[in-house]
Amino acid sequence: MDFDELDAALAHAGAHAGAAECHGTLVGWLASGRGSDPTPWLDPLFEDLDLTDQRVARCREQLVALAAAVGTELAGEAFRFAPLLPGDDTPLTTRVAALGEWCEGFLFGLGLAGDAAARAGTEVGEVIEDFAQIARAGLDDEAGSEADEQAYAELVEYLRIGTQTVHEALAATAPRRLH
Repeated sequence: MDFDELDAALAHAGAHAGAAECHGTLVGWLASGRGSDPTPWLDPLFEDLDLTDQRVARCREQLVALAAAVGTELAGEAFRFAPLLPGDDTPLTTRVAALGEWCEGFLFGLGLAGDAAARAGTEVGEVIEDFAQIARAGLDDEAGSEADEQAYAELVEYLRIGTQTVHEALAATAPRRLH
């Protein structure tokens, strides 16, 4: 599922977040090492919506499938994970705003785990602080210079690597659940 498809599905269902924030929340939850149960990160997204509505149910199904795919990416050795953000044909100001929303979602998803910060080491703590800074990112110039484009690409790469760092550290310290 690409960014535009997810954004349209969420809007159609009346979800309380767009694609960037939703994907960030999902990734934050998965990076916490708490498992693949979708309820903690899905429920806030559809709070106060009719879960029997077909649009909502379909969107939830798509998100559960997305969660499985992202979980595989994070756990895999191929290092294929990438934050789901608008394409390069989207204006830079919109992409930067989505980058901030993704980080906000990531921090929210990580926070849903409750104890992630307590389990985080220094390196993970620094990544989390950096993500909080990136969440406040903005761009004043509507057009965006080549330097702005380069800085954006570097931030996206940092999110990719930082997410892997958080996932590897927290997955190793997450309490195991008995089934």
